Amino acid sequence: MIIPKKLKIGAHTVFVREVSGMIDSGNRNSKGEYIILLNRQLYQTEKEVTLFHEIIHVINRELPEQEVEFLAQAIYQVLKDNSLLR
Repeated sequence: MIIPKKLKIGAHTVFVREVSGMIDSGNRNSKGEYIILLNRQLYQTEKEVTLFHEIIHVINRELPEQEVEFLAQAIYQVLKDNSLLR
């Protein structure tokens, strides 16, 4: 899967950046834009799952962290197992 530079999620444009080191992977900047930060040192599969995880947060900020992580892992596995990721 190619990690995009930006995504359109609902009414929001979400910017995706790969950075070095440990990070808080999803937040809004001072302009109110959503930014997803991915640690470039992660394995590709970890980056992909983290991206799904943060997309779920943008879609629904109210879900508990445990549910977000479960959904991210499950969606990733379905897409991966059915060759829907390139």
